[in-house]
Amino acid sequence: MIKIEKIKNNILLPIFAFIFAFFIGGLIIVFSDPEVMSNIKSPGKFLTSAGAKIGNSYLAVFQGSIYDINLARGESSLKVFILYQKLLSQPHH
Repeated sequence: MIKIEKIKNNILLPIFAFIFAFFIGGLIIVFSDPEVMSNIKSPGKFLTSAGAKIGNSYLAVFQGSIYDINLARGESSLKVFILYQKLLSQPHH
């Protein structure tokens, strides 16, 4: 029984940390953008612009780090990063 609790705790903590980091990041994105903050008097406009800004920001992070469907050659950013790392790690003569 103790082993199950330990495994559950080891899995839940990183998941909650990930969710909390996304939440805090979203708050920082919203409160640091003057365009979004100018809509704070209108709750509908504020929530719409905040949601769009957060969504676009996290989409850009995903596209820049994992995969961008809009790339001309269709290569993933992760694949290009790994290729460059292999080239850089080869010994030079």
